[in-house]
Amino acid sequence: MNYLLLPLIPKGGSAVPAQQVTKGNLAERPDDPTRIGYTFEYWYLGDWEKFDFNTPITETITLFGS
Repeated sequence: MNYLLLPLIPKGGSAVPAQQVTKGNLAERPDDPTRIGYTFEYWYLGDWEKFDFNTPITETITLFGS
């Protein structure tokens, strides 16, 4: 099996563990990170592209929280 690592960077919020995803499968949407005084909106790829968790993972990507 070919596994890919999916780092999740909450950008100042509570820690979210990376996921190991089999290539071609879906990532599991994690619980929203928390940060006092902030409301979590979504996970995004670079350039603020909102990530759709119904998208199969075909390569290693990094998601950022906003």
